[in-house]
Amino acid sequence: MIKELNERERTILSLYYYEDLNYKDIAQVLSITVSRVSQIHSRILNSLKLKLAKYNA
Repeated sequence: MIKELNERERTILSLYYYEDLNYKDIAQVLSITVSRVSQIHSRILNSLKLKLAKYNA
């Protein structure tokens, strides 16, 4: 499932969960807005939840 994400999405997850960076720091690293980081992160989580639900059904 993680492999299906694009590079930016994998980077956001990695920075947030493994490097413990907050949205502001991730935004600076990726040269995007904090709002955009939040949107992408939320979309990733929703997508993964749906995929897990289908997998576990």
